[in-house]
Order: sequence, then C-alpha cells, then structure tokens
Amino acid sequence: MTVPIIGIDPSVTSTGIAWPDGTTSVIRPAPNTSGFDRLRSIRTQLRKARLLHPPLPRVVVYEKPIEAWGKGGPTVVLRLGEARGVVLEALADDVVYVGIEPARLKRWATGRGNAGKDQMVEALPAGVSVHCDTDDEVDAWWCWHLGHAGVNGVPLDQNDPRFKARLEVLAAIDWPVL
Repeated sequence: MTVPIIGIDPSVTSTGIAWPDGTTSVIRPAPNTSGFDRLRSIRTQLRKARLLHPPLPRVVVYEKPIEAWGKGGPTVVLRLGEARGVVLEALADDVVYVGIEPARLKRWATGRGNAGKDQMVEALPAGVSVHCDTDDEVDAWWCWHLGHAGVNGVPLDQNDPRFKARLEVLAAIDWPVL
C-alpha cells in the first residue's frame, strides 16, 4: 500500500503544498493581516484545503528553514518557525513529520546542494504534469517526490545523473518505518 504523503514548503507569505496525488497549490494569508491573525489565516486555509485533497497524509515531508540569520535577523527566523508550526499542526493528527534541509532538497532535485530556484524548476521531470506557479510549489513538489522514494520505496533510475546524489540524500535521512 502506498503511504499518502504531502510535501510542504512553509512560509509566512506563500506556503507551497504538494498533495498526495502530486498536484500542487499555494496557501497565502489573508491580505492585510499580521502576527497571530496571519498565522490563523494560514491554518484555516490549510485545514479547508486538506479536505479537498484526500486522503489525509500519513507523512509530511517539509523543507526546514535555513539555519542562519541571513536578511532580517532573528525576527525572520522566528516568523518562519511560527509559520512552520502552524502549517504542520493544521495538517492532520497521527502524521509523521520529516524535515529536509534546503541543501539536501536541492541535491535531491538537481544533484547539487547549491542549486538556484531556476535549476529546481528545470529539474522537474519531463512528462510529469506539475503545475507550479511559485518557487514554493516547486520546493513542495520536490519534498513530496523525495518522500515517496524514502517512505514508499519508489525505485530510482540508475541511469539518471543524479542517482548517486539521490542515494546519498536518502541514506542521510531518518525515514519513518510505518
């Protein structure tokens, strides 16, 4: 049996989601909201959206925030943490969460851990009908794709130039046994 997986790229402005069927969408907070109202808006929209995309997930693979202050300092990191908490809480009970570092996700998608957003888009498989309007949806789709390989054992193409990198990424993650 295939375990239902959702991929998430959490954000306070545009949360990308890849649903169990591989389709993607984005959740944006209500306009002109901030603080707890913004977080409440994200949670409410996500709870409604998950009911439109059955089945409920058993595993959520999400992109972790970069562990550096970067632009905006600690305030930005705090807001990202709050958004991630709200997004993950809103999905379902009895869900196993697997966090993926951005460099690992990029390596999975492109073979390189320092790939840019354009390269993540270009790496989407040919013939896969992925409609991604935002970078957030692309990252969420790659989380979903990685989750299927790690949890459901979807076989990898040994002729793919990313094969070795993907094996290393899979081995570096503590996958749940369901």
